[in-house]
Amino acid sequence: MATFIPTIISVDTWFNLEWTDTSAYFLSEYNYKLYINNIQSNSTMSIISTQKLQFSSVLITDKGLYTIKVIGSNGTFTYNTTASSQINVNCFLKGTEILTSTSYVAIENLKIGDEIQTYKNGIKKIKYISKRKFKNSNTLYSQICKITNLPNQTKDLFITGGHAILVDELSMYEKEKTLKYWNELQMIDDKYLLLACISDYEKLNDNNIYELYHLILENDDINKQYGIYANGVLTESMNEKCYTSMFINLQVK
Repeated sequence: MATFIPTIISVDTWFNLEWTDTSAYFLSEYNYKLYINNIQSNSTMSIISTQKLQFSSVLITDKGLYTIKVIGSNGTFTYNTTASSQINVNCFLKGTEILTSTSYVAIENLKIGDEIQTYKNGIKKIKYISKRKFKNSNTLYSQICKITNLPNQTKDLFITGGHAILVDELSMYEKEKTLKYWNELQMIDDKYLLLACISDYEKLNDNNIYELYHLILENDDINKQYGIYANGVLTESMNEKCYTSMFINLQVK
């Protein structure tokens, strides 16, 4: 019987299944079904080795206890695990236009090396681009939010709830809600980060599959984030540390 030793890489993106019994392995990515809390997951799997599988899950969307069951050609394996990592889903939907050094360009048409206009740090080149499929849900960081009617906005902006727009100040309500997710208020340059999930903007209540992107810009400090313009809205870029710890296994253009 296989002994699974699960490692949660990210609550919402990828996690590993590892085991010690070398006789228990899956022959192909097509020879399995993955269930989380008895719901079948439409996920992607990568074979890391004969003792390690890696799954992308669209069903692990919050902290808590999960029952994970894998049905494969060598039998059924079940274990319970607690997802305790902070949820961090920071992404733009396909079609979002990002301000480059010359014009706005749809994010899916950008490529590594392209120059992006930042808020207070001049022009920075793209170092990584993450791309993934994502199933919308109504759980906080994971829900798609529709940002509208902001100054200088060129069209509606669709981002996940864990993504932040940059604002001059936060209301008392926004500060209190933010501190429930983060230990302290966060800033990029002289702007506060306002999570889309705690804003009053419309939340999409569907279970559709969306194509999401994010940009990581060049910098000597892997913790550095920039303000960048998406559909005319000042938003955050992802820092390299977050990318390498959570999204390194996603498709990179």
